[in-house]
Order: sequence, then C-alpha cells, then structure tokens
Amino acid sequence: MRRALLLVTWVWAVGCGYRLVVPGGSLPLGVKSVQVPVFENRSYEPNVEALVTEAVRERYARAGRLAGEAAEATVNGVVIDWRGGVAFGGARPTYQVSATVRVTLKKGDQVLREVIVSQIETFTTGADVLLTESNRGAATRRLTELLARDVVEQLSVPPGA
Repeated sequence: MRRALLLVTWVWAVGCGYRLVVPGGSLPLGVKSVQVPVFENRSYEPNVEALVTEAVRERYARAGRLAGEAAEATVNGVVIDWRGGVAFGGARPTYQVSATVRVTLKKGDQVLREVIVSQIETFTTGADVLLTESNRGAATRRLTELLARDVVEQLSVPPGA
C-alpha cells in the first residue's frame, strides 16, 4: 500500500510539472545574481508588464538569484504582445489569453542570452460577467507564471544547448 501511495504521489508530481531542481539554479558565464527591472510594455493591455516582471522576480527570488543594484547581471524584458480571444470548440464558450515576451540577460554591456517566449492559457465563461472576469484573472496569473518559468529556464540554458 505504501509503495502504491508513493507511486501515485510521484506520478502526480511529475504530471504537474514539479521538479527536484531549483528553477533558475544556474546562469551563463558563472553569473550568480540578477536584477529584474520592470519590463517594457509594447502591447495594448495595460499593466501586464508589472505582472510578468513580478512573476520573473519571484522565480529568481525562490532560486536565491535575485539581487538589487549589486547584481552581476540584469534581466531586461519587453512584453511584445498580449491578446485575448475566443477559443473554438466545446459546449461552453472558451476564451484564451496569450502573450509573447522578449527577454535579454546582460552582464554590463555584454548580452549573454536573449530569448523570446510565448504562452497561451484558456479559461471558460462563468454564469455571469463577474465569474468570467474572475476566470480571466486566474488565467492571466497562470499565464504570467508560465512565462516566468520559461524565461528563467531558457535564460539558464547555455547557448547552443
């Protein structure tokens, strides 16, 4: 019984994307710490740059890599696109929110890595406008977390890997 419980727990954890390594644990060229200024917003959606910046900062903070002005490198980002729309299919109307972010890891004037990350998150309509907006807000939070995860992972990978 104990083995079965351990197996079920392990399968659940792997399926949910949990990892046994620290996210953002390694950075190129021996960089130990980063600062993350507020991203630039070139989309038409107001304030999403703050949400994405906070999610990226949180990822680096959990990895023990976030620092202020004394950081060795800087993670600069631009929200290039942020959209919402109808996703077709299913009995109940489904909507999606998608985003594209360009992020650069710089040490002084040297660009160490530059990546472009895109993600899509879906949500369903609610029984009323308030529930639909609540679902949209939850999808937005999930989207920013997915973007942050991908940004940190991709900046951690050495070029050409």
